[in-house]
Amino acid sequence: MEPELELRPDLEAPALARAYVRASCADAADPDGVALAASDLVTDAVRRSPPDGRIRLAVLREPGKLVVRVVPGPPPGTDAPRAALAVCEAWGVDDSEGGRTVWCRFDALG
Repeated sequence: MEPELELRPDLEAPALARAYVRASCADAADPDGVALAASDLVTDAVRRSPPDGRIRLAVLREPGKLVVRVVPGPPPGTDAPRAALAVCEAWGVDDSEGGRTVWCRFDALG
């Protein structure tokens, strides 16, 4: 299992997500873009989560790529937030027993 950050769905969550992602991918081609996308995905999750819910954020390294994953993802029929879509090379949504996950993929190295 990859390391992940668990967040409460509150106003601090997007800033905590940005800090976590910047620390996790300082060597990325565009670390600010990756942090922006993560913040946008977490902000969307905050809006959709109950007050006592939890948001999970992970940054995974794949060969030549970084993947940001956020649970919960958007409901069926909706896109990922626009800022995230503007800076990532690809995105998608996966459904599993752990919940709906939205992910964005980026070039890993500049």
